[in-house]
Amino acid sequence: MDRGTALLDLDDRRWAELTHAYGSAADIPPLLRQLREFPPATDYRAEPCPDVPVGLVVPYREALCRLPDVVRAMAGVAWDEGRCLVAASAMAVANGHTRLAEAILELEPTLLDAFLDWVRTR
Repeated sequence: MDRGTALLDLDDRRWAELTHAYGSAADIPPLLRQLREFPPATDYRAEPCPDVPVGLVVPYREALCRLPDVVRAMAGVAWDEGRCLVAASAMAVANGHTRLAEAILELEPTLLDAFLDWVRTR
């Protein structure tokens, strides 16, 4: 699904040029691959915080705490629809609403149009 934002491939060497709070972002691709292999939750309402691989617990929690500030800092930047969906989903996750976050990310343009049509006819 194209949301207007190009994502950096996990095998791209440019990860080493990026940084995060702990230094080089070269460690991110292996962590993302680890998340890919993590079993999906069967019920997102079962717990407010999903299980996170051990190596990601501290960065995950710190990132969640910073999400409101990141969204506020980006308030003056023109966002496309895809970036807005990701930001709204991130805010939902930061507040423990993983089911809502998942639903938000599924709102591709045709589904969003159908949903709005449904709302208007109620």
